[in-house]
Amino acid sequence: TISFRNVLYTDLDMIFKWQNIKGLRQYFNNPELPLYDEHTDWFMKRLKQYENPYWVIKENQTEIGAISLTYNNEYNIYDLSWYILPDKCGKGLGTSALKLALAIINPFKIRAQVNDGNLASHKSLVKLGFQKISEEYYIS
Repeated sequence: TISFRNVLYTDLDMIFKWQNIKGLRQYFNNPELPLYDEHTDWFMKRLKQYENPYWVIKENQTEIGAISLTYNNEYNIYDLSWYILPDKCGKGLGTSALKLALAIINPFKIRAQVNDGNLASHKSLVKLGFQKISEEYYIS
């Protein structure tokens, strides 16, 4: 029941709202809450990276999170960033979203950075066969 749709310019406010959820933001690489102008600048630049997938994650027709893949030329892999809204966590939806992303990106590898306290993300990556390459990084 998991699917993706491309993030659109009209998603600016929704993504800003999601990225400001404190229980979610604590797991971001930068846990500081962005100002709206900072978010807008980042968002507009991100949407212009046409070669890098940026999707809204959907469960049936409900939007439940986002996933971003940014190609890393140095390592010939995609760097992964993803989140599921807190009220949808613990149901395997993040794992299902990652599984779909792996199928779409295949044969490219994906690298994910996960903070220590984000046990659900660590668990999802291990479940999908990602290998831990350092304390915070996994690779598909």
